[in-house]
Amino acid sequence: MSIYKVLILRIFAVMQADHKYKSVDEFLEVVGRVSFVRDTGFRNQLVQRAKDDGVFPDGWFWKTKEFCDRRGHEVPENLFRSHPDAPQPKAAMRDDAELNI
Repeated sequence: MSIYKVLILRIFAVMQADHKYKSVDEFLEVVGRVSFVRDTGFRNQLVQRAKDDGVFPDGWFWKTKEFCDRRGHEVPENLFRSHPDAPQPKAAMRDDAELNI
């Protein structure tokens, strides 16, 4: 099976109804990082930082919602920093580990 078929099947599996994205990386893979950067106006460096941290900044919610609504994707509410189900930012986890907390 070609890599393209595998990628397409993976994208369709993720796009199923009632799906919650498990990571910022997964979200960007499905919606297309280049399109996300271009259409939201967020700088590529900041998108990379969100990907590295594992959460989106809360201030990005409305532009991300508009982006998702225009394309028919589910809004990844669980990946925003203040959401109760959001993963702990990886940067904070590194800081805690360095402080032995």
